[in-house]
Amino acid sequence: AAPGTAAADPPAGGAPGQPPAAAVAEKVSWTSELGVGMLSLDEADSGVPLADHLVSPEKNIFILHGGDHFTLAWMPNPPPSRDGDGAKEEEEGGTPSFDVLHWNGLPPAGPRLAHLTVAAPSGSRGPAPVRHRPTYYKPVPGQIQDVVQAHSDDKAIRPGMYETWRYEVQLAVDDPNVSGEERPPDAPRPRVFEQGPPPSPGSSWRCAACYSKRFETMCFGVNEAGSEECRHCGKRREECGWTIWLTYEELPNAQKGQCARVHAPKIVSLLRTKWPGAKVEYGDRSNPPAV
Repeated sequence: AAPGTAAADPPAGGAPGQPPAAAVAEKVSWTSELGVGMLSLDEADSGVPLADHLVSPEKNIFILHGGDHFTLAWMPNPPPSRDGDGAKEEEEGGTPSFDVLHWNGLPPAGPRLAHLTVAAPSGSRGPAPVRHRPTYYKPVPGQIQDVVQAHSDDKAIRPGMYETWRYEVQLAVDDPNVSGEERPPDAPRPRVFEQGPPPSPGSSWRCAACYSKRFETMCFGVNEAGSEECRHCGKRREECGWTIWLTYEELPNAQKGQCARVHAPKIVSLLRTKWPGAKVEYGDRSNPPAV
């Protein structure tokens, strides 16, 4: 396992078309406490949490692992507690914020010292669980199965402002060919959405049934405007379903995080591994600090 992560046995392969069997990872401790921490995008990619002493070190100094190389971040003042001690108040919303200094000494993006302001309404994340086991529950009909793409018009009009864009999403249906673990009664239920009215006659549309099988067929189910039958599978639109569009604000938190991982600067996703849902400001939006 990577330094400071939980160790896990390799997952056993699942049946064709089913998710692989989940690997159970026992929590391990970071045996050499150096007083400084580390945040890594590997955690966001793998879902396996880093050791607690790395994410919550004695000193407010962090090595940042962005995937390609390492940079350094530190906080001149202690991050705010939940009651806001040691923090400055944002003008809007009253969420405590704190300063982060980021140093990248490597060209071509450096040498550069950047100042960031972080507002973390949910605070810092807690300790990792004693046992880590990724769990796949069978999707509930109407929950978001996948985020397809951001709207190209929104991207062109407001480049980089991913939180203002619309996103195309595929909704889950009751598919007997898809299995998953039984959802415990106390597990939070996912948000569900209505299919809603069909796309307008002047808009192209995507067949949800074809898109769900894209990895098998390499067919993404796009149909021309005005058509009421999928040209790929031959089903009527009412039978095969279609993808819908939601604003970023309408997305559940999990899908917001998914969109941020694709469209936000790496440093935003990296800091959110410690401060979930944090708002990160860094001055010039067109020139974020590189990690």
